[in-house]
Amino acid sequence: MRTFLIPIIMSIFFAVQSVQAQSDLNLFVIEKPVEKYHTNQLNDLLTSSMRDLLVRVVGGEAALSHPEAEAYIQNARRWVQSYRVENREVDGVVVGQKIVVRFDQNRLLSDFQRDGIQIWPLSERPKTLLIGQWEQQGLKVNLSDESLQYRVDLDYRDYANLLALFMRLPEKEAEFKGINPQRLVSRPQINEDLREMADSAGADYVLVFKADVIGEVSSLVWSLYERETGERILQSDETGEGFLSLLQGAFDSLLELYSRPYREGADSYGLMGLTVENVPSYDALIQMERFLKQLRPTLNDVTLVEVTGDQVRFDVFYQGRYSNVVKLMEEVPNLRLIEDSIFGSELKGRFEP
Repeated sequence: MRTFLIPIIMSIFFAVQSVQAQSDLNLFVIEKPVEKYHTNQLNDLLTSSMRDLLVRVVGGEAALSHPEAEAYIQNARRWVQSYRVENREVDGVVVGQKIVVRFDQNRLLSDFQRDGIQIWPLSERPKTLLIGQWEQQGLKVNLSDESLQYRVDLDYRDYANLLALFMRLPEKEAEFKGINPQRLVSRPQINEDLREMADSAGADYVLVFKADVIGEVSSLVWSLYERETGERILQSDETGEGFLSLLQGAFDSLLELYSRPYREGADSYGLMGLTVENVPSYDALIQMERFLKQLRPTLNDVTLVEVTGDQVRFDVFYQGRYSNVVKLMEEVPNLRLIEDSIFGSELKGRFEP
């Protein structure tokens, strides 16, 4: 039974069905548009899908510098569970094709742990409110759920989903009343109204942009603000041939920024004490110890240091952020956490059948 529970716990912790995640996004299912699919494209598509997967799960191009990255990319078929090519539809209208590649989640989780590839969990990923305006020859379009129904050429969502970036849009054009993206994007701080709008949308950041198309050239000016302080933390002014490619570049920058604290924290190590009360028997103690020792690489080493009556104490040497260790502990069978030290060095729990 325990061996069955482990992959479920790791899956919940690392990948799917996070309560903070957008819809039912699965980190290990890659969907990407293709043009006029031919069977001779399959190997290249699977290879690029694995590359996309590495960038997505780690949180940026840094994933590709990992010593094992090239082996995963060149041997992508080894981890492919299934694939299919299907129509891309917007409101029932076919707008192209896409390939859907489902990678073997359990095998990759195991192999990533073995190779030290740290996964950026969905639960750690912030949400962004997108306030943007596109303009060409005096025609202005404010990006909203409503406007994207008829402006498929401005729809950024395929790429945001590919990166597992959670973006929020105003629902209707009316929500842009009193909002001028062209003016906002140049400000060092957003106003309280926009911060409240972000808060209502459940967003942690606000990305404001103004895009202009003149002939064959597009320009994109954008700024990223923290919702909590309202302060600008990132900005850029770029030109290129296509609006969507410029916006995708902005998303790449967001991915790197958002994932950096987790990636840096994933390389840190710490030691904490875990005390568990009301352990009913020696067998229950051994089962819990065995389970904890299998939660590598987050728990690098688990040592039983003391048994006093029905209370036991472990020293736990862990890797990564302490908050993630606590989340992982909450999934351990028969363990209910009752106290968490603010200094991150002591964790107390109670055995509950």
